[in-house]
Amino acid sequence: MLSYSEIESERFGFRIYRGQAAELDAAAISREIVEQEVDIAMIRMPSSRQYQVASLVDTGFPFIVADALACYRVDLTQHRPQSLRNRDLSVVPCQGEHLPTLKQLVREAFQGYRNHYSSNPLLRQADVLDAFPDWASRYVGSEAQGRTCWMATRGGPPVGFGACSSDRATAIGVLFGVAPSAQGQGIFSDLIRFCQQHFREQGCREMLYSTQIQNVTAQTALVREGFRLHGAHSTVHVNSLLSRSVVEPCSLDVSLSAGPSAGGAVPGDAGGADPGFCLAFQSYVNRTVGRYYATGFPGADTVLLGGSCKYLKPVRPNRKYALTISFPFVDAEQGAYRSAVKVKDSVGSICLLAYHDLRRRPQD
Repeated sequence: MLSYSEIESERFGFRIYRGQAAELDAAAISREIVEQEVDIAMIRMPSSRQYQVASLVDTGFPFIVADALACYRVDLTQHRPQSLRNRDLSVVPCQGEHLPTLKQLVREAFQGYRNHYSSNPLLRQADVLDAFPDWASRYVGSEAQGRTCWMATRGGPPVGFGACSSDRATAIGVLFGVAPSAQGQGIFSDLIRFCQQHFREQGCREMLYSTQIQNVTAQTALVREGFRLHGAHSTVHVNSLLSRSVVEPCSLDVSLSAGPSAGGAVPGDAGGADPGFCLAFQSYVNRTVGRYYATGFPGADTVLLGGSCKYLKPVRPNRKYALTISFPFVDAEQGAYRSAVKVKDSVGSICLLAYHDLRRRPQD
């Protein structure tokens, strides 16, 4: 279900995987995340299945519903595109020499725009904005791969752009934007009309376009140009944070005997370990981790704001486990830290997973 995203991983500095799911299988997603040591899994699913998101609670991983997309379709065999409203508008394919201008135009058009990246507090907003020019530029000079980016001008600087992909049957409007100074003048609609006509002449039978659910302006224009709503998708981010650490992780060996208050192991995995031992082991791990926070990193005066803990596999008395404390998010200037605590057994399987939000007063 999940595939490594090299582009997004390099852009944001996390090990990012992406996937699409008609049905959300939390157990399968959890297995893939653990096997691939994923930091962030971005999963797109039909909004009609959004009720299944709650099943991710059982994985022990933090997650957020990051956005909702409204998906539109127009039948190009039936719809006849209207003439351009702006008669002086010129639309040409972008070439390599247009890249600097295109990137600046995209950055201006998407300043303040919010999508699923924007919803994830782990991702820097400056990196989110950089994603849009990079995305559009990948459609320049790629006609052989079925990708094209057009630029629109009116006798001066560019006023809009449209990046599309297509095969013989279907065209997809991937990313469109209008310069702030040209908004409200029908440029977006004209770009849509131009693309409809172009792909109609190319023999495509339909054109698809998706946009954020809150982008009412674009949706109004799409309906005016013959598109009809035909679905909705939600994007879920699972912030598992299993690989990244801003500082060198701390690794320790831990083991706990079954004392009078800890209980003993329960045969088999049906009930995991005895609840008393699980609680004692968790307390032992918390004390160990707490000492490291105070004496190692982040250091003295560190305060625990909150956290979560989940057993993924049973733990047993008198067995050695490997404890790793990593810090996938650090903002020393603000004194904010997030840690991921993993306890693994002798074969490297995660038995206990915990996340802690920490605060430390910035040091002079």
